[in-house]
Amino acid sequence: MFDLTGKVVVITGGAGILGRRISAALIERGAKVVIIDRDGDKAAEVAASLGSADQVRAHTGDVTRRDSLESVQKAVREQFGEVDVLVNNIATKTANIFEPFETFPLEDWNEVMNVNTTGAMLACQVFGSEMARRGHGAIITTLSIYGIVGPDQRIYEGAQYEGRAINSPAVYSASKAALLGLTKYLATLGALRRAGERDHARGRFQWPERHVCESLQRTRSLGSHGPAG
Repeated sequence: MFDLTGKVVVITGGAGILGRRISAALIERGAKVVIIDRDGDKAAEVAASLGSADQVRAHTGDVTRRDSLESVQKAVREQFGEVDVLVNNIATKTANIFEPFETFPLEDWNEVMNVNTTGAMLACQVFGSEMARRGHGAIITTLSIYGIVGPDQRIYEGAQYEGRAINSPAVYSASKAALLGLTKYLATLGALRRAGERDHARGRFQWPERHVCESLQRTRSLGSHGPAG
């Protein structure tokens, strides 16, 4: 199995259902984990249940605000050092998340997109840019099959959550599809930059163009390569 001993991993939404399980698995593999959640008390509770302060820390953070993420980044440097891995796991739901598509409120749509998609973009800018400058790092994003194919709403017939009928909302699919596009973009951006850096190291910098993209396409679909930076 893989070993993450000494690696610093930041996970957004780390106090949620998936986040706490991902965090536990990372700690088990030796990583130092930083849980970011806008519910600071819940994040602290989860962190305390997973390990000691030299293994896991919790920070209150708002992924929709760059200054909030930068504050967390500064604190992480002081506690653990530079971040090696970013896990974009944050996702939100609103009071009207299961409203039918025809009457789904714009305010709820904007809030979910802002957290699920823009929040991931900002986290990639803050933490990913530093990885790119150092020349190594990894970005992992929690996606969904519903960002690739349309949901079968028949699955949810008769199902309820907190006393109300549920469905798979359009905003969830849209936000996850956007994250898939962002992931592919960053993967190919990183691949192109690394190819350009290799040329530069040989003493002749030439920005890779069509031949690099064609080479990537021959080996595997664009977007399946390693992390940006």
